[in-house]
Amino acid sequence: MRISSELSQFYRPEEFYRFVSSPTALTKPMLNATKLVGQIFEFAAYKVGISDGEDVFYKRTSGEFRKGDLKLVKTFNDLAPIIRGIEKTKNPEDALKFFIAPPGVN
Repeated sequence: MRISSELSQFYRPEEFYRFVSSPTALTKPMLNATKLVGQIFEFAAYKVGISDGEDVFYKRTSGEFRKGDLKLVKTFNDLAPIIRGIEKTKNPEDALKFFIAPPGVN
């Protein structure tokens, strides 16, 4: 129910209005947007040689991201939840394991 409500802000104007009128609902997206802008600047600084890229790439595998992947990709996915949903549907076997309880768990 919650995910449906959160995603409806993208296609129903009244839900979008309700979302932006609640300051607590905007906190996480605003933090993610700010983080994304910072990561874009950090990536640009790395590309022109100003930065060593310490905070640009993952140093080890973390969840769905591998060592050497750009951190800003994850932040962008967090900012746009529809993208994460599309990515998860590409591999339904991985998504299914979260819905199946391990043996002995009721």
